[in-house]
Amino acid sequence: MVKGPEHEDDAWIEGLTQELKRVDELFEDVPSPSLEGMHKLAVHTLERRRRRMKYELILFLLIALFIVGGGLMAALAAPMSLLFIHG
Repeated sequence: MVKGPEHEDDAWIEGLTQELKRVDELFEDVPSPSLEGMHKLAVHTLERRRRRMKYELILFLLIALFIVGGGLMAALAAPMSLLFIHG
């Protein structure tokens, strides 16, 4: 008996079908989230986003203050060079 390409293809397709059925059985009993659970997740996500935006704003203001303060300190240390640069 010679195994032809058709026999190999049929065996491959049968194996693939069995594996797909096995995957379907694994994911059959996945519980869907409740409305209350989705609401809690949405509230938590909004709070986390608000907290992150607040952190980013504070970080931005601190960096801006540092840069402006450095510029002012340089201007106080050497005002003539600053006037020369700004022409």
